Amino acid sequence: MSQPGALIPTSVKEAQSLGDSLTQVGAVDSLGNMPVTVISSDKWVDPDAAIAAKRAEWNKRQQRNWLAISTNSSFLIVPWADHMSLLSNKEHAAAVTDSIVKMVKTVKEHMRSLGRTTRHQSPRRQSSVGSCLTAQRSCGPSRS
Repeated sequence: MSQPGALIPTSVKEAQSLGDSLTQVGAVDSLGNMPVTVISSDKWVDPDAAIAAKRAEWNKRQQRNWLAISTNSSFLIVPWADHMSLLSNKEHAAAVTDSIVKMVKTVKEHMRSLGRTTRHQSPRRQSSVGSCLTAQRSCGPSRS
């Protein structure tokens, strides 16, 4: 795991690229049934506990909005995690890693079912969007 001090430059770069990331994601109308996973922290860090709770709930609501981009989306809320601990806490990082590995396998299976290969594909627009899993419990929006 990286040292907490090393996370600060990464956080600055992430904050600086937020506008571009939101523009790119916002330009995607639909991914059809392409598998998508949204990973979110459970907590928000703020000295004021009431503000932290409100921001955490706001963040989860915003993240849930991305589920609509695909009819095959999932949402992982990492319990007790804040944004930084998703990378700096061993258990939180493992949950993120497990979710990413599962998504890669799901995408490969999806591509095979379409008769496509995941190798040598042209560059795709990347997005961090995407049934809702908190721990192992599904809580996503119903799909008709």
